[in-house]
Amino acid sequence: MRARAGVCALLACAAALAAGGSPAGACACGVAIEASVSEEQALIVDHRHRESILLSLDLASDSAKARPAIVVPVPGVPEVAAIEHGDPLAYLERATTPEPEPGASGGVESAGAGVDVLGRDEIGGYDVARLGAADGAALERWLGDNDYTLPAGAEPILSDYADEDWRFVAIKLAAGSKGRLKPLKISFDSDETIYPMRLEQLATEPLALTLFVLAPAERRVKGLDRTFSGPVDELDPPPPAALEDLFGSDDHVTRIEAHGDASGFKRDLVIEALPKPPGVSGNDEEGFSTRDFVLVAAGGLLALAVAFAIRMRRRRLI
Repeated sequence: MRARAGVCALLACAAALAAGGSPAGACACGVAIEASVSEEQALIVDHRHRESILLSLDLASDSAKARPAIVVPVPGVPEVAAIEHGDPLAYLERATTPEPEPGASGGVESAGAGVDVLGRDEIGGYDVARLGAADGAALERWLGDNDYTLPAGAEPILSDYADEDWRFVAIKLAAGSKGRLKPLKISFDSDETIYPMRLEQLATEPLALTLFVLAPAERRVKGLDRTFSGPVDELDPPPPAALEDLFGSDDHVTRIEAHGDASGFKRDLVIEALPKPPGVSGNDEEGFSTRDFVLVAAGGLLALAVAFAIRMRRRRLI
């Protein structure tokens, strides 16, 4: 699939990672290495055909030799940058969580055969490598040579991504770094707004995933629950000044959650606009929000009321 340029962004995968006993585990947006994942969140900013994945990671290790890491597959050539100010995921967690109910609680380097190193840099305290791979086995060899140990079963999934011409972003703590660092934004072109999910089937723990979608209208992932939907200008508290470039006053926030058995996630999640009711015009890519539906429904009821009143008036005149 060849990607088309556009202005869409995917801000994603805030994974809480801590060094664990197993060498690697699954992270819905990728695969965690020398780490375990307790939960993850994602903000998907959907403005057409360009995506950005923002990673806000807690990485820690008791071993000086083993540095926790993740590998993220993406459907286009990635660019990576650090988010210098603010944490949009922490803010959205506060702004979209309902009140509790009473009583409730760089440069390019040489690579092994079959792997193209698009760039490797230290960004925001992370060692970040952007990779292309001919197949999963070649990628696994490169990762092994660079101190990444993949979990059993990852190679065929990575091969599927490579066959579809996806790229990969390998991220681990840079030497001397520790703890929670600046969020990272991974940007790439894509025909669809996608959250990489196929590697999640390798997880040994139940899934706990929250997606925040920022778009011109409400968004959905088929089969997942929408637990919040509302315009940015009605968020409480309002977005802080440090995030004003991200949150437009005309944008809409949708919160989508998934919990339970991760083994069934064998496809990536597609974030899409809500279908418009019959007779409603507009840009299909912008979508249709529940607030639009209320207005359309109210307009329809008003039209029925006017028609009924005219009919009754005619009967009186007769």
